[in-house]
Amino acid sequence: MDQILLVLILLAGPSDRDLGDVLAKELRRRGGDTVHVQVGEPAHKLLEERWGITLTDLQTSRQMGAHLTRSEGNLVVISLAGRQMAGDTIIDAVMWTGGKIEPVSSIAGAGGDPVPALVSSLTQVLSERLPAAGGGDGPAADLSQLDVATLIKREAWTDAIASLAARDELSVREHYYRVLAYARIGQRDGAIESLNAMKAAHGQHFLVAAAEELIPALPSADNNLSTPDGDTVFDTVGETAEEPEEPADSVDESAE
Repeated sequence: MDQILLVLILLAGPSDRDLGDVLAKELRRRGGDTVHVQVGEPAHKLLEERWGITLTDLQTSRQMGAHLTRSEGNLVVISLAGRQMAGDTIIDAVMWTGGKIEPVSSIAGAGGDPVPALVSSLTQVLSERLPAAGGGDGPAADLSQLDVATLIKREAWTDAIASLAARDELSVREHYYRVLAYARIGQRDGAIESLNAMKAAHGQHFLVAAAEELIPALPSADNNLSTPDGDTVFDTVGETAEEPEEPADSVDESAE
C-alpha cells in the first residue's frame, strides 16, 4: 500500500484561510486518496505536537523545513501569507518538500486575483509527488519554547545565548538555536562546542544535520589554520584531530 502524502498548510493569519482552502481543495482533487491535507490550526498543531516545529521556527530558519522533509519523505509543508502593497495584492508562499525549499509568490493589481496563479504554481511543483513517495515516522520531541525562537527572529543573539545558558536541559530545537546564535556573532568555537553537545544529547535527529551546516568554514582550504609561530591549529567538529607526525630526520647518503 502506498504511503499517503501528508500536506500541512500553515497560515500566517485568519485572512489567509480562503487561500488555504482553495489550495487544499485542488490538492485533494489531484491526489485523491493518496494525499491528506490539513489547513490552518490543525496543521499548526500537528506540526508542533509531532515534530516540535512551529511556523515561527520555519520563518526563522527555512533549513529546518528542508531537513524535516528530507527526513520525512511523505511530508510536505506549505506556508501562506497574504499582504497589501501600494494597492497590489501579494501572496507569498514557501513549500518544503523532499528536502527542498520552494518559494513562490503571486501578485495582482487592483481588482485582480493572485490566488489562481499561486495555486497553479504550487500544485505544479508538487505534481511529481503525487502519488506520494514513501517515508517514515520521525521521533516526536518536546520543542515548544517560543520565547527563544522570538529572540532569534529578532536577531538578539547574545540574549538568546544567555537565555539558553540559564536552562538546566535543552531540547533539540534549543540546541539548534544555540549553535545558530554563536555562528551569527562569529564565535565559531562556541558554535562547535554547542554542536558537539547537541550531538551527544540528540544523536541522529534531523536538526543535528541542520546545525552542522551553520558552522562557518575556516578560511584555509584544508580547514586548518597556522599560528604566527608556524604551529597548526586543527578544526574539530565532533571529533578530536590527530596531531601531525614529526617528519623523520633525512640522511644525505651522498655525504662522506
